[in-house]
Amino acid sequence: MATLPSNDPIRKETILVVEDYDQFRELIRMVLSEDGYHVLEARNGTEALDLFAQFGKNIDMVLTDIIMPGMSGVHLVERIRTLSPRMKVIFMSAYARPQEVQQAIRGERINFIEKSNKLVQLSAKVREVLDERHPIVEWFKKNVSARFVYPPAPAFRTSSTHPTGTP
Repeated sequence: MATLPSNDPIRKETILVVEDYDQFRELIRMVLSEDGYHVLEARNGTEALDLFAQFGKNIDMVLTDIIMPGMSGVHLVERIRTLSPRMKVIFMSAYARPQEVQQAIRGERINFIEKSNKLVQLSAKVREVLDERHPIVEWFKKNVSARFVYPPAPAFRTSSTHPTGTP
């Protein structure tokens, strides 16, 4: 059974890694753990949904293979996003290309990394995606909040008489 660290000052974010190939999943866990991330591991979409049901509010990102037996990574992310629409995701595959994934998830901008034996880029990509700001929030900050002028505070009476006419 997976557990999350309690008040562990070394750990940063929690990443749900979904990968059907055991050795590759273990390698990803080792790389991310060494970088200070807490890693939850799932072998398939069903296990990932179970972990998400248990720890969803603590999961900061999903890193998922695209092509897996049973449920694809794209279908998994669609299901997770019904529960957590702003969940950050990185898709990975040795076979699919980013364009194919983008078409599968209806044109949404995606984060993609090719599977390879070189996992040097993985930590950098994870950090990049976790640090991304939501586009709507950024647009609001740029276009609305900078131009919004709060109304002046109501003027208070400085008269020495009480509103009822008595001093």
